[in-house]
Amino acid sequence: MNRFTAPVIGLAATLVAIGAMLFLDVDSVLVLLVAAGGAPLTALLLVTAVTDPARERRRLWPSLLLGALVVPPLVILLHGGFLALGIGLVTPFAEASRELLDELRAQRALVDLLTSGWTYFFIVEVAVVAPLAEESLKPLGAVLRRPRTGVDAFLFGAAAGTGFAVIENLAYASGWFWGPMSYWLPVSLGRMMGAGIHAVGAGLVAWGVFRVRSRAERGWRDLGRAFVTAVAVHGVWNGTIAVTEVVYAGRSEISSGLSDDAAAWGVTLLVVLAILGTLVLGALLLAGRSVRDGRSPFRPGMLEGLERPQGVAAWALISTTLLVPVTIVVLV
Repeated sequence: MNRFTAPVIGLAATLVAIGAMLFLDVDSVLVLLVAAGGAPLTALLLVTAVTDPARERRRLWPSLLLGALVVPPLVILLHGGFLALGIGLVTPFAEASRELLDELRAQRALVDLLTSGWTYFFIVEVAVVAPLAEESLKPLGAVLRRPRTGVDAFLFGAAAGTGFAVIENLAYASGWFWGPMSYWLPVSLGRMMGAGIHAVGAGLVAWGVFRVRSRAERGWRDLGRAFVTAVAVHGVWNGTIAVTEVVYAGRSEISSGLSDDAAAWGVTLLVVLAILGTLVLGALLLAGRSVRDGRSPFRPGMLEGLERPQGVAAWALISTTLLVPVTIVVLV
């Protein structure tokens, strides 16, 4: 069996599940599970195939389950602490920015939107608080297993992040957070674009923790870089969605010619997320390759080898595959 057979099967199953719910009105918990969880699991299978093709996949299951069952409740608790701190920092800033913009005589509706305490609260909560809380705890699924090698640490971390992603995807797509299940399609497609978001962050931080535990040279620097990178990538992803939602929510009050077509906004956001998601998935695979070769994911020249035709072809295939759901939405 080719090492990429499993990722291809995972991707096909995900697309079939989404197609079944979209075109055949299939209402099944199993199909929803595949539609929401298939993308991050496919990303995990893909990075495993690149990093360590000979690995027995059942060794990843404990970390995946820890990420799915143990980490989410801890994230909720830590999230609350970060949120309280964020509110205390955001409120004075919002008031100061309102005074500044009032002095500049900016358009009142735009001032109200950009200086609303709820606007800052929402953006900070999504783009700062959530990444800090999640990236601090997701690697527990790897750390608790005490990996013996850097490759083990990275893949166990990626598996823990994948488990967390599956639970989070299901929570949103099933309506646990949103209410009605009518949101499942945009949520599933949007989160499918970020299939590697949780895996790359948890994998890098778990690798950094392993470096510190093994007393490697510059281990703390590696852990610091890994954590900052994980939070930054997660924050950019969440922030892109948060800012889009804020601007869309206030579009009717801002005379800037913004389109009121929800579908147009949704498709545009999906295209942007597809581009970001492709970059993140590529970073996940490159980081796995670096760890496999015993090198730091943050070393200069980690893009070596991508000039080969095979590398360019693989990258183009991944990019094209991620854009398939966007095409489906446009056609519908």
